[in-house]
Amino acid sequence: MTQALSPVQANAAYEIVVENLRRALLLGRFLPGEKLPPERELALQLQVSRTTLREALRVLEGEGLIESKRGATGGILVKTPKLSKRESMAFLRSRINELRKLYEYREVIEVATVRLAVTHRTIEQLDRIEAALVKMRVLTGNKQEEDTPMVIARFLAADAEFHSAIAAASGNEYLMSAVEDIRASKFLPVGAVFTKMDAKANAGHEDMLTALRERDADRAAELMVEHIRGTFEGICKLVGATP
Repeated sequence: MTQALSPVQANAAYEIVVENLRRALLLGRFLPGEKLPPERELALQLQVSRTTLREALRVLEGEGLIESKRGATGGILVKTPKLSKRESMAFLRSRINELRKLYEYREVIEVATVRLAVTHRTIEQLDRIEAALVKMRVLTGNKQEEDTPMVIARFLAADAEFHSAIAAASGNEYLMSAVEDIRASKFLPVGAVFTKMDAKANAGHEDMLTALRERDADRAAELMVEHIRGTFEGICKLVGATP
């Protein structure tokens, strides 16, 4: 007889904290070089004991995401990604099929999300979307030959904020969670392959905000498809893979 049910496996409290903090780090809510809140404050925010928090921090430190420093100037420091540009390109190239599936999934989720956002968005939510867009506008205005890893990290964080704000405007918490899950896919070190912010990187975002303001669902959906497919094609071009 086929077993219809699987054994239940309860996650330890520290594993839930690890997932929560990892998600925040990978979404750019804390940037490389910044400090996390002090342990006492972090434990209060997460509503866990400091013992549980320290277990979670040890895991994240082992993953190379944070570093704990002692002393008066110490704290929990967010680290830069371990992989170099060359290593990241090789890694992404080796998993391009997995990346393709992720972007296909992203297209399905985010097109549905932006259509709902057109219907349900409020003025306050449009302001939040625009605030993220303003951050990206400033960063893409940089005319240097190369941008620092911090500039790129800030752009990616603002980009995640833009898409999360659209998801929030949809009024559907399941879609919002799915959008953030996609953005926080830790096995894809996409940011490390970029050395320059394309001045045109915001074109689709600007037009998408306009479509949201004008309640044009078809145009918003069309722009989202173009944006997601264009991003995937751009990554493929950078790493030398076929879209």
